[in-house]
Amino acid sequence: FSSFVPKKYFSTSYVLDAARLTIGGIYFWAGIQKLNARFFTEIFPWVTENLWASFGETGLKIALFTGLLVPFIEAGFALGLLTKRFRTISILASTAMIVLILASLGPWSQNWNSSVWPWNFSIYGMVLILFLGVDFSLSEFILRLKKNLLAWLAISIFWIMPAGNFVGLTDHYLSWSLYSGKVTEATLTGDQIFLESLSPSADEGKLTFQRWTMTDLNLVPYPEVRVFTDIFNKLCSKHRDEQLSLTINKYHFGLKSHVYSNIVTECN
Repeated sequence: FSSFVPKKYFSTSYVLDAARLTIGGIYFWAGIQKLNARFFTEIFPWVTENLWASFGETGLKIALFTGLLVPFIEAGFALGLLTKRFRTISILASTAMIVLILASLGPWSQNWNSSVWPWNFSIYGMVLILFLGVDFSLSEFILRLKKNLLAWLAISIFWIMPAGNFVGLTDHYLSWSLYSGKVTEATLTGDQIFLESLSPSADEGKLTFQRWTMTDLNLVPYPEVRVFTDIFNKLCSKHRDEQLSLTINKYHFGLKSHVYSNIVTECN
């Protein structure tokens, strides 16, 4: 923000309030993005599988029901953090969420995407630093924002801009669509031996970008069509003798849309 905002707006209170809006926006949209069928039926049950699997069908039912509540809880406590009445409950809810995430994705469970664990710790730590012990009400907070240009920038970037994702204007990860079940996915199809030279995670002549990047980089891919297409075109240029094709699947509100299934891209 320092490139766009005069230094006079960088007082301690202005910066802290802008940071509070930033954290609130991240949690709010992360919750809203999970309001889709795929998160309820696939993503949440998979993430939490090690927690409920031993209880069989009963455990699955609990996971499915809990998954229905997660988006509302996450978006709800994002708003609650800005209020005096619900702040303590919201801090407790964020605490329960970090415990659930680490219990599900941590080394004793799925052991998945360890690069994101520090991010979860840091976001939760910021919740404690920015909201624990403060006593302002929502109306008082709103009044404080009147002359806070930093706060209005935070509102624009972290509260308004993410809405563009639902009409294709804003990238998924810039809209906090994390573990939401609605991000774009891509798969390479080709000769198994060649695909294995790219990644040992190739299977039956197919290599998903997610398995590829997780195997080699311990990172999930940046889920945008332009990124997948650019990588595919570079592969085609470098390996002209290979018969490769790229399939891109987009999800709209969690329901699989075959927008790209009829134009699967192939190397020329």
